Amino acid sequence: MGEVYAAVTDEILVNMARHFKLMTEGNSPSGAWEYQTLKLAEMGQVNQETEAIILKHLGDADGALRYVFEESIRDGLKNAEPALRKAAEKGFTRKASVPELAPNQMQAFRAFYNQSSDKLNLVNTVMLDSTQQAYQATVSDIVGRMQRTQGILNTETGEVVTGVTSMNKAVRQGVRKMVDNGITGFIDHGGHHWSPEAYVTMDIRTTMANTAREAVFERQEEYGSELFQVSHHDGARPLCYPWQGKVISRNGWSGEVEDDEGNAVHVTPLEETSYGEPAGLFGINCGHYPIPFFPGFSRIRPPDQDEEANAKEYKESQQQRALERDLRNEKRELAVMKAQGAPEDEIKAQKQRVSNARDNLDAFCDKTGRARRSGREGTPINATFPDGYKQTYYERGIKRRNPFKQPAPSIPVAPTAPTTPTPKPAQPAPVLAPATHRLVTERLPRSGINTVDLTRWAETPTEQQIIESLGGGDRTSGSCSSLGFAYAGNEAGYDVRDFRGGKSCDFFAANHNIAMVARFDGVVSYNYSDRNDVRGANEVLKNVAPGKKYYLRTGRHAAIVRKNGEGLEFLELQSSTNNGWHPLTDLQLRYRFGGRSRAGTYERENNLIDIESLGKSPDFIEMLRYINTPISEQRKGASGGIK
Repeated sequence: MGEVYAAVTDEILVNMARHFKLMTEGNSPSGAWEYQTLKLAEMGQVNQETEAIILKHLGDADGALRYVFEESIRDGLKNAEPALRKAAEKGFTRKASVPELAPNQMQAFRAFYNQSSDKLNLVNTVMLDSTQQAYQATVSDIVGRMQRTQGILNTETGEVVTGVTSMNKAVRQGVRKMVDNGITGFIDHGGHHWSPEAYVTMDIRTTMANTAREAVFERQEEYGSELFQVSHHDGARPLCYPWQGKVISRNGWSGEVEDDEGNAVHVTPLEETSYGEPAGLFGINCGHYPIPFFPGFSRIRPPDQDEEANAKEYKESQQQRALERDLRNEKRELAVMKAQGAPEDEIKAQKQRVSNARDNLDAFCDKTGRARRSGREGTPINATFPDGYKQTYYERGIKRRNPFKQPAPSIPVAPTAPTTPTPKPAQPAPVLAPATHRLVTERLPRSGINTVDLTRWAETPTEQQIIESLGGGDRTSGSCSSLGFAYAGNEAGYDVRDFRGGKSCDFFAANHNIAMVARFDGVVSYNYSDRNDVRGANEVLKNVAPGKKYYLRTGRHAAIVRKNGEGLEFLELQSSTNNGWHPLTDLQLRYRFGGRSRAGTYERENNLIDIESLGKSPDFIEMLRYINTPISEQRKGASGGIK
C-alpha cells in the first residue's frame, strides 16, 4: 500500500509541475505580479485535479486494507496452528474448542482495522491540504525569486537581468524546492512531517504485524498456552537482536523449562524485553513474530547470525534504503522536469543523474552481495493494491469509498439515493466472562503498566468533591476513557485519580479493551454498532434511566452521562476551567465526541455502561489499580485542555 501512496505523491507533484511550465518569448507575463495572479487563479483547478488523483488511486483503499489485515491473521495462524494442534494431540496442552477464526481474533482484527482506516482517511485529508499549501508556497517562492532578480545587473553582459530567462530560472528553482519538500501525509506529536508513503508503509506494516501477533496470542490462550519463542531473521534491529530465538512468557513468569531434547531453556517475562520501545521487540516496523513454545515438546531455533554479523547486515540494509531513496528522488525530478517542458539539455543532464544514482546502487549491491529490490527504486505511478482483494470484497457488496476523513471534501461523483436503515434496538451485552476476565488476569499484567493500590474515601464523597478531585486540564494525549472509569471507581467509594498518560492512557482508550470492560461478568451495558455515530449513540442513550449514571463511549470520546429533568447531560472532566455537567445534544455528539453524523464506510460500536454495576465488579475494581495515579504524577493543570 505504501507504493500506491508513493504513486499518488508522484502524480500530484508531476501534475503541479504542469502548472509551472517554463515560458517562451511572446508567451510570458510582464512581471512577478502578473505571474502570481495567473498562477493563483489556477489554484481551484489544481485542487480539483488533486482530489481526482486521490480518488482514482485510493478509492479502493478500504477493501485493500481489509484484505491485507485478514491475510495477516491467516498468515500468522497458518504458522502457529499446526504446532498448537500437534502439541494438543500429544497432550502438551489442552485442545481448543473454538474455530480458528474465533470472535476474539475477529474482535482484535476489527479494532486494528478501524484504527488504521481512520489513519488512512486522515493521511488522505492531510495530503490534500498539504498539496494546496505546497502550491501556494511555490507560487510565493517563485514570485519572490523573480522580484529579487529583476533589476540586478548582469556583470557579464552589463544588461539588466529581466525577461524569460530569469523568470524560467526562478520557476525551475521554485519547483525543485517543491519536489525536495514533497507532500506531507502526517504530522506527528513532535511536529515531524511524514511523507504519505513513509507513514502509510510504517503504519500498515506495524499494524499488520500487531494484528497477526494478537491473533496468535488469542489462539494460544484458547489452547491454554502462553510461552512463545521469538522468530529470527538476518539484520535484526539492535533492540530486537538480543531476543531472537529466546523463549518469552506473557504472564510475567520467569524461570527454566526444557525443550524436546531435555535442554534447559531460560524463560524471560515479556516486560523485561525491549517490548514497548518504538524500535524494540514487536515495535514500529518490527518483522518478528511469536512461535508457540511448549516445554518438553518444542525445539529451540537459534539465530543464524552472531551479533557482529547481524549489526553489519542491519547497517548495510539502511545504506541500501538510502541509495534507493536517492534513485527514486532523481527519477521523480526527471518526471517533473518533463512535465515542466524543460530544455532537452537539462533533461539529458537529469537523465545522467538518474544513471549515476543507479550505478551507485549497483556498485553497492555488487560489493555487499545484497539483492536489488526494484519495487523500491522506481517512481511507481502505475502501482496498484494487492491482487485478489477485489473479488474478495466486491463480491460481498463492499462499495468503492470516498477516501477522505469525514466530512469529506467535495468530489464530483454521481449522487446516490439516501437510505435510512431501520435501527435495531440496543441489547444488553452478552456475558463472555472467560474472555473478558482475561483482560484483568492476563492482558493488564503483561501490558507493562504499573499498579497503584486503591484506598477508600474516609467518608462518602459528594459529586462535586469527585469532580474537583478528579478533573483538570488534560496534559496527556487524551485520558477521557480512563477518566470515565476513574469516576465510576470514585462513585463506588474508591479515591481513584488519573491523568497518568502513557501506556495506561493508551490501553484504556483502545476500543476493543473498552468493549471487553462492557462485557465484564455482572456488568450491565448496552452496545450498538452503526456507521453513523450520532445515530448509534442515540440508540444506546435510549436506555439511560433517570437517577442513574453511565459511561458512554461513542465517536472519538468517552464521558459520564445522565438524564435529569431537562434532558441528557455529559460530565466534562478534562477542562482547566469548565468541568461539570453540560447538555448532551446531537451537536455535542458531533463536535465534543467527534461522532460521524453521516454514514461512514464501516460500523463502530457505541457502548453505554451502568457505572453502578461497574462498581460491583471485582474485575473492574482490580482494573482500577492500573488507572490510579499518585497526585505527584498526574499530568493535568492549567496548560492542559479538553481532548
